[in-house]
Amino acid sequence: MTIGFITLILLTCVLCKLIIMFTQYTYGISIEESLLKYGCPTIELTQEGALINFLIDTGANINYIDKKALSNLRAKGIDNTYNSFNSLTTEGRGKTYGACNISFWFKDKEFNADFVIIDINNSEDSYSFSGVLGSDFFVNNNSVIDFKKLIFYVK
Repeated sequence: MTIGFITLILLTCVLCKLIIMFTQYTYGISIEESLLKYGCPTIELTQEGALINFLIDTGANINYIDKKALSNLRAKGIDNTYNSFNSLTTEGRGKTYGACNISFWFKDKEFNADFVIIDINNSEDSYSFSGVLGSDFFVNNNSVIDFKKLIFYVK
């Protein structure tokens, strides 16, 4: 590689870092407290005043909602025919009960996401989360997590 090419790569990396640093986010939500309390990152969102606790799982491709929690929420487009493999149970093979779309809020910011409906709270290992937010949620809602600062940023 030539010196010019290496310099171009380094300048590109610096520029990307500066763009990320100066990107304006509307909210920063700390996940530090949930890490101390549960040992894993969670976030509380609301729907019509009710708090819904979600586990943050950046390794999950899709979002999950507990079927019991869903009975207390407004959801759109419930498709009971949706069937998918789900590995959130202790045996690694859970039953799915369909899919839906749900809107939640944090302050005045609305989040919208598609969820697979499952029975999350059926194992002894459960911390009674209402749902799991996967990478799909962050991409579609223009959000990022700064793991160094333990902050969930929302545009």
